Amino acid sequence: MTTFLMLFFSPIYFKEKSLGEYDENKSGVRIIMGIEPTEAILLMIVSGLIISSIVIPMWNEFVIESKSALHSMIPTMKNLWIYLLIIIGISPFFYKWLFRKLEKRKERKRELKKGESEIEEILKENIKLYDLLELKRFINKISERLENLPEELIGYEEELKEFLLKSEKCLEELKHKETLLEINRKKEEAEERINLINQEIEEKKREMAQEKYNILLSLKPDENTVYKKNSLNNNEIKILKGEGYSQLNEFCVYEQKRIPVLIRSVLNHSPRHTFLVWSVKRLLKKINGIKHIEENLTKDADMTFTYEREIYALEIETGNLLGKHEQLKEKLIHLNRTYPEKWMFVVSNRDLFSKYKKLGMTATRNNLLEKLEKLLKITHTEIPYVF
Repeated sequence: MTTFLMLFFSPIYFKEKSLGEYDENKSGVRIIMGIEPTEAILLMIVSGLIISSIVIPMWNEFVIESKSALHSMIPTMKNLWIYLLIIIGISPFFYKWLFRKLEKRKERKRELKKGESEIEEILKENIKLYDLLELKRFINKISERLENLPEELIGYEEELKEFLLKSEKCLEELKHKETLLEINRKKEEAEERINLINQEIEEKKREMAQEKYNILLSLKPDENTVYKKNSLNNNEIKILKGEGYSQLNEFCVYEQKRIPVLIRSVLNHSPRHTFLVWSVKRLLKKINGIKHIEENLTKDADMTFTYEREIYALEIETGNLLGKHEQLKEKLIHLNRTYPEKWMFVVSNRDLFSKYKKLGMTATRNNLLEKLEKLLKITHTEIPYVF
C-alpha cells in the first residue's frame, strides 16, 4: 500500500506541466528530473519497501505505546520525526532535489572525465608539427586549461606547466626561424631588386653609349677641334666635355666679337692657340681667291694658304715662343727662307704686338683683315676682294 501511494504521488506520473520536469535522451527515452522513468520507479519501490519495513513498524509500535490510534496521530515531539520521514518519503520535491543532486554528481564526473581526456590529448600533442599561429593558439589553450583546472585534476598541473614551458620554448624557436626566413626573403627580394636595377643601369649605359656614339659620329670630333656652343644642345656639350673639350669665351677674328666655344687642344698647343687657328681659318675661307688653307702640326708655319698660285704662311703666337730664343731664331730663318715676304705673325693678345712686330709683319685679332690686305698687296697690284 505504501509503495502504491509513493508511485501515485511520484512526479513520474504527473502531467507534462506538473512538478515533474522531463527531457529526452539520445535514444528518445523521456527523462524526468535528470533520470529515466525506470530508474525513478525502481527508486520509489526501494523507498516504499524501506518505509514499509522500518517506518510502519515504528509507527505501529508508537500507536501501541500510545494506546490509542487517534491519540497517536496527534503530532508530538515523539512522533514528529516519523511524520517527517513519511512526508519526505512520498514528497516529489524530495525526489526532485535528490535526483538533481545525483544528476549534478553525474555531470561533474562527466566534466572531469572530459577534462581529463582533453588534458591527455594536450599532453600527447606533437607541437613540432605546428606552425607559428597554430602553436600560439595551442599555448593559449594550455593556459586556459591551467587557469580553469579543477581541484580533482590538480595532479596534472605540473605536467601541464612543464608542457607549457616546452611549448613556449618551441614558439621562440619558431619565431627565430620565421625571423631568419623573413630576413632571407627580404635579402632575396633586395638582391632581385639590385639585379633589376643593375640590368636597368646596364641597359641605360648601352643606350647612352649608343647615343654618345651617334652624337660623336655626327659631330666628327676627329675633324673638328672647336665648336660654337650656341650650335650645340646640352647633351652634345656634355659629351664633348667628356671627350676632353673645354669651354672658353674668345674674341673671334671672323665675327669680331667674343663667342663661347668648346675647344680641344691639339698636341702641346694651348686652347687659345687652337681657337685662334680655327678663327683665322674661318676668316680666310671668306676671302675671295684664297684657296688650299692648311693647318700644319709640324715645324712649318701654323697655317698656309694659296693666293694667285702663291703660297702664304701665318704663324699664330700666344707669347710662348718669346722665351725660346733658339727656337724663335730657327722659326724666323725657316719662314723667311720658305715664304719670303709672304708670311706674318698673328698674335692672340695686343700686348704682344710690339714685341713681335720687331721680328716681322704682325697682326692682332682686330686688324687681321687689314694686315692680310697689305700682305697680299706686296706681291699683287690688285687688292683681293674681301667678303
